[in-house]
Amino acid sequence: MSEKELFDLINRAYSDPEIERDRDIRTRLLKLARELDDGENYKIVCVKLSNYISFYLASHWLRAPKALLQLSQSIDVDANDYRGSNANSVWISGMEKRVTVESN
Repeated sequence: MSEKELFDLINRAYSDPEIERDRDIRTRLLKLARELDDGENYKIVCVKLSNYISFYLASHWLRAPKALLQLSQSIDVDANDYRGSNANSVWISGMEKRVTVESN
């Protein structure tokens, strides 16, 4: 996925009639679209969006507009990819510090 593709996906969801009636979702989508437009890494935006959708589902009894669920499915691979690569680098960094301390 590219930044433009993510922006288009957010725009499509933002324009959905069901989402147009939900101010909270629209506000969050607009904020994330602006972050993307301001140069934020698109994978970070995917993670933020994924986290928001998870929170929304948890706080709305696992119900959400269809367009929001479709958006979630579209960004899932990139969000998880970034989470995985970031977690690995934290884990490796932690191991390097531990090895250095233990060897001294």
